[in-house]
Amino acid sequence: MIITLLLFSLWALAAAKFSSLLLTDVPAPDTEARLFVQQMEEDMQTAQSLTYEKQRFYIESRQNTYEYFMSNGRVVRRVDNEGFEIMLQGASAFFVETGDYGADVEVILNDGQYIQSFLSYHTATKKLFPS
Repeated sequence: MIITLLLFSLWALAAAKFSSLLLTDVPAPDTEARLFVQQMEEDMQTAQSLTYEKQRFYIESRQNTYEYFMSNGRVVRRVDNEGFEIMLQGASAFFVETGDYGADVEVILNDGQYIQSFLSYHTATKKLFPS
């Protein structure tokens, strides 16, 4: 019975981790689009606040500030206002609508495909367990 409980717990943990990938409306063959969404999800895991202004999306955590924006048909990612990393090529539009618990992200590709995803985050306002 303990082994069954352990296996079920591991399955539930894996399902929770990858549920947003399954719910994301990303074209199946487009690996670059999946990696783009996955990177944004990883950045959101430590988010303290989200901002979208002047067509730039900021994810602020205790350690870093991640910035996503369009540049020459690409969605670019910067960390702490230094350098840049091309996250998605062939994009014609990038929109973000932030809310209390996350952000709706939409990218329109040059071929007319849409990448749409809701990325959630949960900020910890106090310690859950006293030290």
